[in-house]
Amino acid sequence: MQLPSVFEEERRAMAQALWEGGYVRSEAVLKAMQVVPRHIFLPRVYWPQAYQDKPLPTAFGQTTSAPSMIAITCELLLPFKLLYEVGGGTGYLAAVCAQASGSGEVLTTEIIPALAVEASRNFDELGLSGRVHVLATDGASAVPLHVKPDAVVVSAAAPDIPEPLLKALAEGGKMVIPVGREVQELTLVRKEGGRFTTIPLLPCVYVPLLGVEGTRF
Repeated sequence: MQLPSVFEEERRAMAQALWEGGYVRSEAVLKAMQVVPRHIFLPRVYWPQAYQDKPLPTAFGQTTSAPSMIAITCELLLPFKLLYEVGGGTGYLAAVCAQASGSGEVLTTEIIPALAVEASRNFDELGLSGRVHVLATDGASAVPLHVKPDAVVVSAAAPDIPEPLLKALAEGGKMVIPVGREVQELTLVRKEGGRFTTIPLLPCVYVPLLGVEGTRF
């Protein structure tokens, strides 16, 4: 990964605080949080706040999640061979997960074309474009037929767990998704023996899921 030197101290301090707070539990995620530069995924006006533990706006009414939520989500998804993300925005979660996984592939989808373009540019800048791929599409309702991920993450609030994502999930796989309206429940879904187990984890607040599956409120 190609790393900018700016904000290095702030990034390491953020990662250490997440470790001490229990949000980061593995060395892999700790290292990823230490090295992936959150600020490049944000408009420049928010760079001074990039390493504070809070969500921040990107563009088109979207946000990037707080670092603590990124860490929690990444810990839940690891390990994986192929991670499929819905609502990837400018790409911070995908970059952290790719870095933490070591060799895992990430396919991130974004329904807003301009954000998908920005995400691709960010992955190119970090040297991740060989393992992190971007599709500008409604990823919750139009999962590519060849994709059978062992990990799925939805980075926006869904009214319910989208059926296309359940069908796409590989046997033994897992999904992390915020489900609900104004306040959501971060939910872990596991597929074992062709059956799904749903485990509510903690309350959270995400921007609404866009696209066909997001209209089912």
